Amino acid sequence: MEHFDLRETAVTAEAAPVRRSSLDTASRRLDPAIIGLVALTWISAGAIFLFGFWTMGVAIAAATTALVLLRRRARRPTVAASTGIDEIIDVMSQGLMVLDSTGRIETTNTRLREVLGWPEGWNPVGQQFSDFIAASRSRGDYGPREVVPLQFLRDMTDANLREQVYHETPAGRQVNVATKPRQKGGWVLTFTDFTQSKADARNLVAARTEAKAQAERAQVFAETAAEANQAKSAFLARMSHEIRTPMNGIIGMSDVLSEGDLSAEQQLSIDTIRHSAEALVMLINDILDLSKIEAGRLELIRGPFDLAYLCNDVQRLAEPLARRKSLALHVDYPPDLPRRFEGDALRLRQVLTNLVGNAVKFTDAGAVRVDVKGHRRSEAQMALTLTISDTGIGIPASRIATIFDDFVQVSARDGHRDQGTGLGLAITARLVRMMGGEITVESRQSVGSRFTVTLRLPIAAEIDESATEQLGSAPATRPLKILMAEDNRVNRLVFEKYLEPTQHSLTLVENGQEAIDAFSNEPPDLILMDLSMPLVDGWEATEKIRGLEARENRQPVPIIALTAHAMEETRQACLAAGMTDYLTKPVRKDVLLEMLARHGGQPPTDHLA
Repeated sequence: MEHFDLRETAVTAEAAPVRRSSLDTASRRLDPAIIGLVALTWISAGAIFLFGFWTMGVAIAAATTALVLLRRRARRPTVAASTGIDEIIDVMSQGLMVLDSTGRIETTNTRLREVLGWPEGWNPVGQQFSDFIAASRSRGDYGPREVVPLQFLRDMTDANLREQVYHETPAGRQVNVATKPRQKGGWVLTFTDFTQSKADARNLVAARTEAKAQAERAQVFAETAAEANQAKSAFLARMSHEIRTPMNGIIGMSDVLSEGDLSAEQQLSIDTIRHSAEALVMLINDILDLSKIEAGRLELIRGPFDLAYLCNDVQRLAEPLARRKSLALHVDYPPDLPRRFEGDALRLRQVLTNLVGNAVKFTDAGAVRVDVKGHRRSEAQMALTLTISDTGIGIPASRIATIFDDFVQVSARDGHRDQGTGLGLAITARLVRMMGGEITVESRQSVGSRFTVTLRLPIAAEIDESATEQLGSAPATRPLKILMAEDNRVNRLVFEKYLEPTQHSLTLVENGQEAIDAFSNEPPDLILMDLSMPLVDGWEATEKIRGLEARENRQPVPIIALTAHAMEETRQACLAAGMTDYLTKPVRKDVLLEMLARHGGQPPTDHLA
């Protein structure tokens, strides 16, 4: 937008009469020369009297020639200056009108005609300003309520003539008229067309109004989205709980049946049931994890863990499927590489399980390898590289760029059907990035794939390796009296079948109040406490049991939470409520036995020392 200083423009426009005044001064400076000529003429006349009349003609001719030459010389700068000023006036970006002291229009420029929309050929120069206004009004330039011209006429003899007035032409132009008195009487009027500036200002106001409205709509949308996201999370959590409870019965009873004397066909049927249920549980886990990641609610839990044990455990879980497909499954962990690091062992296990599971799933012949390498970045930190390679079907080149996107699956090929939801690799990539690492993939169709995960992890203090090797596999060192509070009959049956072959004794109750009563009558060695029960839930039952222990000065009994809510915040809440540990349904038999070994190995004392 172009801005104008109206007063400066008025001063510039007034330069013409000022410069003409200067030329008059220059002309007056020639008067001494003319006086000299007159004197010379008188001298010449005296010479004529003395020397004769014939000399008079020569003197008159000389004086006349000198006078003409001097006048012509004085007129040249005046004409040149006048021509230059006219050019400047005509190229002004504003309209210009100059009035003399009587109100007669002396000068206008071409821009004024454009601004006011004068008809072709009309020129008001030489007219009185009042006649100009009358002609303009008769032509419809001014509306009946527009009193600016009349006001201007009334103020022409007033020392307080307004410096700026505004006018709207019939064509819709918005014109600012600035006036300034001349030094020797009269006025200089400049006309500035600010139609575009006013339109821009209106557009700016409209844009700001629209931007504000959009911001308000965006705020409403964000609030609605947040509410929808909360509703989605609540729905997923509820559905997870409802699905995990029957899955606990399906997987648990499959494990129990598989330990019996079964024919090959029966074993195949049991394995199919168990693997299908486990696939459904993995689907639930993936959806919950993706929901938590998108909502920014997934938090990493940092703690010491044994990376070598973690890799071997992932291998152990993948071996049954690898054996059925006659695949070689190797884990190469260098003996000189530290074993213990600081990080989120649960999420790193999830990453490796997804990658190794995919490698085994999409490989029909050959081998799957897990290679772990590392080099020290400092005394306290190690740069680790975990490579999972296979000789499977590979990934088409057209799918490599999107393999870590949500709901992307490897294309069906050679009789392979797409398996899973396509969320595993997407979640894996996000988990790796959350841990500050990177994941890459190289693949060739019919040759195989190689996924590489790079992480930087702090090194943790080493512990006795023999204890690590035994963790999770050794049974409890003594028979335990176990109290289980669970309202679901199928889950009670599953746990009863799990512990039937062991030397542990199991007391079953159906709600939290019965658990409190049983604890008061005969304190157990360990309690398995479901969180969602009628009458008194697991939270309240735990609180009352801990209160009884405090009042009677008893050693706290391990309380293991049982829940279908697979959320990290639920685990943290359990620990904060006084529970010792946390098991997510469906619970596998080996995981239950590991938990009993971890927390029931030492007999409790009756009273604190």
